Amino acid sequence: MTGDWHGGTGYVSLCERSRERQRRALRLIETYWQDLSRDACGIPERAAVDPRRIEDGLEYAFLLQRIAPGQARLRIAGAHLNDLTGMEVAGLPLSALILPDHRARLAKALEAMFCDGGILRAEMSAQTGFGRPELRAEMTVLPLRSESGQVDRAIGGLITIGKIGRTPRRFELGALKVQKVGAPSREMPVTGFAEAPTPFAPARLQPHLRLVVCND
Repeated sequence: MTGDWHGGTGYVSLCERSRERQRRALRLIETYWQDLSRDACGIPERAAVDPRRIEDGLEYAFLLQRIAPGQARLRIAGAHLNDLTGMEVAGLPLSALILPDHRARLAKALEAMFCDGGILRAEMSAQTGFGRPELRAEMTVLPLRSESGQVDRAIGGLITIGKIGRTPRRFELGALKVQKVGAPSREMPVTGFAEAPTPFAPARLQPHLRLVVCND
């Protein structure tokens, strides 16, 4: 069965319904972070994050810890990230989900996010092959402060469009943006990506943002 009857007018794809459910989860995580940011008048603290507030998005959510310039470790990860790799990913670097040729670009974007408190958005596509059908993904990473006051934590979400197939699935980066609240967004340079990146779909929350890269 590929669809169900809706409103007596036709069929609605179950794939479309699943896709929209995942995108709602990504919006939920970002909306919750925006609420925390308003309460904190800036980047919120990790201790303020209440998982119950994003219960419907926990499957796709994760928490990061910055461990070195451009490097962040997955401290907590939802079941969907484990499904993508076929293993428990907590404790691994976020770059474990990314193909090697694209990790330097991710590192630059992560460092910009941590150093300037920006919002990282990425569109990705998985490497295909036997048992690995086309699989696209969207990821959002949002900065948090640790108890020390440093911006070295982050909350994020990763959703996919398509069948996972044979694991592990790793991704190449397409459109990648780091945005600072209050300024226009700018896309990070593309390196090692043959296709032109596709633009993001309009989001419910569209702050004006600017890019700042930290070279620490």
